[in-house]
Amino acid sequence: MEAKVVIAKLLQRFEFELVEGQSFEIYDTGSLRPMGRAICRLRPRTISGTTKK
Repeated sequence: MEAKVVIAKLLQRFEFELVEGQSFEIYDTGSLRPMGRAICRLRPRTISGTTKK
């Protein structure tokens, strides 16, 4: 439960973007997960040109 809340907060506050130059393949075993590492760049989401704190 706590992990779901943390993930929801991260998704609300940040934009996730894959770093260029990496391949992204999905490993399907009941739940979807990336094969290998998924390196992401996080950027704070903005509201009307201001950064939410």
